[in-house]
Amino acid sequence: MLAALYRIEHKSRKWTRRIFFWIISTAMTNAWQLYKRDRKEMPGTCTDTMDLLSFTCQVSQSLWLFNKPIATSRSYSRASSQTPSK
Repeated sequence: MLAALYRIEHKSRKWTRRIFFWIISTAMTNAWQLYKRDRKEMPGTCTDTMDLLSFTCQVSQSLWLFNKPIATSRSYSRASSQTPSK
């Protein structure tokens, strides 16, 4: 029932894709249920919890940024960037 709230329609004739996206949707719904349960049990946390769509967006954004390097400003001196000539 909860997976039908924000169902992602994939019009594909391949049954493997349908199964894959059903598994992803079910896992996301289960993770959201655990998040809601843990949020209620933790003392001192605020009472507002994310809805399923916000939770799904947050998880997908976190997975998207998982292995990306953090942009830092590096200053290279010109002397270190030049290679010695022979």
